[in-house]
Amino acid sequence: MSRKDTAWPVLVLLAALGVGCSSDTTEPPPVYEATGTASGAIPLSGETVLRCVSAKGPVTVRGEGLAGVRWYLYKYASAPTQEQANAALAQIGVSSATVADTLVFDVVARPDGEVSYAAAVTLGIPFALACAVDGAAAPVDASDLFRPLRVRGTDAVTVVRHGASCDVATEHGAVYIEAAVPDSGYCLASTGEGHLELHLPATSSARVWAHTAEVRLETRKGDIVIRAL
Repeated sequence: MSRKDTAWPVLVLLAALGVGCSSDTTEPPPVYEATGTASGAIPLSGETVLRCVSAKGPVTVRGEGLAGVRWYLYKYASAPTQEQANAALAQIGVSSATVADTLVFDVVARPDGEVSYAAAVTLGIPFALACAVDGAAAPVDASDLFRPLRVRGTDAVTVVRHGASCDVATEHGAVYIEAAVPDSGYCLASTGEGHLELHLPATSSARVWAHTAEVRLETRKGDIVIRAL
């Protein structure tokens, strides 16, 4: 067989490989992003509890010398076109409603299936307003509150300078609590997977629980540290 005859199958194979490589390197479609902020205030009319039910991103709650609730929103949207991203961003906002003695606060969005979005909210609330954060899908930070706090979410929680009962439960992520719990109060913290760290005053006589669904005073993957301040 001549040299020309043996080269033909090799050329065919190289051509086939070239076609395969070009299809594998197809670039994904571009993604366009839009970001923005919004802020506002909500007057109180006898409500004694704030309940934040936002699951769109991080939640920060700070006790302040306020007569009402102040909110600040950082919002983000991405989409196949810039026009879609801008339109989705404009649809991200907040809602509030009073149910009995509770002010319910939420972040709302109505983008379609091609759009991804997130929103981080910071709430400034009166020191004496009890607080509940339910369904948070991102880290929760709470500080300078002097009424009971309850957090239910899927990610890490940090509580500092807290002066009342505290009830925190998360599916995963670290839980860090600094609290001065009154004699009539309690501090309850649990995580499915992560570290628990509680800092309580040395003179505190409060009952303290730290648990998971599996083993009392342990986490599935993590440590518990209890220290006196």
